[in-house]
Formats: sequence, C-alpha cells, structure tokens
Amino acid sequence: RIIGDYRLPTIRRLIEKYYPKLVEEVSAAYKDRALVNLSHWDPSSEFASVMASTLRPPDDGSAIPYLYSPGDADLSLAMEVTGIRRSSVITTASTTASIAAVLFWLATRARSLLVVAPSYFTVGLLAEALGFDVTFATLRRTQSGYELPDLPDADAIWITNPTYCTTHYFSDEQLRFFRSWLERQRPVIADEAMAFPGTNAGSYLAPHRLFIGMYSPHKAIGINGLKCSLIACDETVRPELLEVFDAFVGGLPISTMTAVAHLATPNFRKCSETYVKYVSRAYERVSEAVRQYDHVELDRFALTSFVSAFVPTVPASAGSDRTFLVAGCERASAIAFPATIHGYGPEAGFGFRLNLTAVDDKFIAALHRWCQYLEQAKC
Repeated sequence: RIIGDYRLPTIRRLIEKYYPKLVEEVSAAYKDRALVNLSHWDPSSEFASVMASTLRPPDDGSAIPYLYSPGDADLSLAMEVTGIRRSSVITTASTTASIAAVLFWLATRARSLLVVAPSYFTVGLLAEALGFDVTFATLRRTQSGYELPDLPDADAIWITNPTYCTTHYFSDEQLRFFRSWLERQRPVIADEAMAFPGTNAGSYLAPHRLFIGMYSPHKAIGINGLKCSLIACDETVRPELLEVFDAFVGGLPISTMTAVAHLATPNFRKCSETYVKYVSRAYERVSEAVRQYDHVELDRFALTSFVSAFVPTVPASAGSDRTFLVAGCERASAIAFPATIHGYGPEAGFGFRLNLTAVDDKFIAALHRWCQYLEQAKC
C-alpha cells in the first residue's frame, strides 16, 4: 500500500481490491498451485531451513535493561565485517530507522537532494516530507550494466549500492565521481544495506567528514529477523547523529545487540558461505529458465538477493497497467513487482524483480509461466 501511495496508485488498487479476489480465482482454476509472488522479500521455506540449520547466534541473557548501544569493541569488530576502517559507528535496529535518522540530520545542512534511483522507497517519501527539494536521477540500463545519467547539481547526493533490486554495484569510475562530490564538500549518503560484506562503496569513500554509509550485514545474507543497521560516519558527525537518534529512534531490541555480537563470530562467516552457495545456485536456476525465452534479459550475477529482469518488447508502461498485471496473475498464476514502482525509466522496457532467496521448484515453475505470459503479451 505504501509503495502504491509513493509511486503507483494503480498498484495500490490492485493489491487492495483485486489481489484477494485473484488469489481465490487462481486457486480455483489451478487447484494444484497457488499464486506465486516472484518479487516478495520473504525467502522460501527451503532457504529458511538451510540458513536456520547454520545460524547459531550468541545469547548473553541481557534482555531486561534498556539497551542503547553495544560496546565500542563489539562495534569495531562488527565494522570489520563491512571492510570499512577508521569510521565512527552508530547502531539502529533497521535500515528504515537509519534512513529516517540520517535524513533528519541531513535536513540541518542541505535543502536540495539528488537521489540516484532506483532507491528504497522511504528515501523519497521522507525527504519530501522533510521539505527537501528532491530530484531523482535514474540509472540507464545497458548491455554492459548500469550507467549514470547526466546528474544535476544538489546540496547532497544519495546513492544505493547495490542499486535497489538489481545486482549492480557501482564501478570504480562511478565511485570516483561520487568521491568528487565529497571533495566539493557535498554530503554523500550511501544506503548499502544489501551490499554483501566487503563489497561496499564505503571502503573507497570513507573516511570523510561528509560521508555516511548504512550497512546491514545480516540482511545482506538473507537473515532479516536477527539483524542490525550499522551507520559509518565521521567522529565529528557522530554526536549530531546521536542527538537525532535519541529523539527519533530510542533504545535497541535485544535482537540488535545479539546481531552485533554475532558479526564477530565464526558462525557469521559460516552463514555467509551458506548464503553464497544458495544464491549462486538460485541464480543459475533462474538464468537457465530465462535463457529459454528470446526476449527476457536478466541482470548479471553478483552477491545480493534481488535481481531484475527486463522484457524490451513489452513497454515499461505495462507496469502501471492494471489490466495487464491482472491478466498476468490469471494466466500465469504468478505476479512480480514492476520495475516502474522502483523508479526505473522507460528505456529498458517492462522490468520486474526476482528474489533469489525465494527460489525453489515452485518459484521456477511460476517464473516459466510468467515469462511465457510476457513473451506472448500484446500491449
């Protein structure tokens, strides 16, 4: 519903009015298969089982008092997982909380904000609510990856690495461009919550007084119930951010403290290895399926949970066509989030995201039906 309010009212109406009805109709038509959401953020039971059999979080029993921050030693060990050195660290329970707090801080020193899209949907919502003059600049999808468009100037820039819902990590050339913003004393905010540990832009952009990076190592390996958000910032900025956090974030749940402690254990590395094996195999299965369709193009593989696919023969506007999406549900017994709701432009055609941690036999079967529908679609 929130995504619909932000980007696409027709999707909101689809979810609120038509989705429950479609589930019933499709279930009746296909008694042996339920409607499969190829884009949903939750993993398959197969992935959950594999990861649960690996995960062994520490338990120190400190669940009773208020908790505001792990110790400095624990935070330092946690940040080593990200590969970022010589930065101060603040912890929140989630990237959503971190995004809000960082935007409140940024509002004290910037009025215009350039958001390199696609980005997480709350960034634009909150920035506009805080009175920023927000400009979105969407990456261009090409045969070789994603390119930066010509970017207008602004007081600050917001980047998402990997680019939201894709496997695109910014290249060295693109990172040098973002570094030039810092050299011109323009804040650079990096949402790197989905970046696999050690593959982030902050390793190049930090330390700098005006760089802030957000990291969620557990989220980046498909663990979403036990996680923390680590904010890397300059030591001169940390007191200002802490004031914002006191007002808008508050204390931490025990799961956050446990997540920070878990990052320093060998078990986190073992979980990372389990994740790599699963999503690598999942991408192979998705790629093998997609190769059977002439007009479906898949992002290249990288270590992240979401990958986007595009059908250049179907216009991007189909992503806001309720009739088209409903027909897909009915004929394919599957649905996927259109790339347009994440801010993609029309150049690449109709796109949709796939969750690699959700891949199982039912997912692959649904992906085939969805691709067949798209190849036959007339828009």
